[in-house]
Amino acid sequence: MEEVPYIDPLTGESKTIQEPVFTQEMKHYELKSDILMFDGKVIEWKQSTVMVRSLD
Repeated sequence: MEEVPYIDPLTGESKTIQEPVFTQEMKHYELKSDILMFDGKVIEWKQSTVMVRSLD
């Protein structure tokens, strides 16, 4: 949060208020597939997804 100047429209009084500070955020997803095969046939499979976030 960042304090910024503000003038109250009702009283005309000068104050400060807190505003959120926005930053860029990068998101990407990693998809992982696990496949278990035996004798050329798929026996079992599963997938998992992970979201990776980073602030730049």
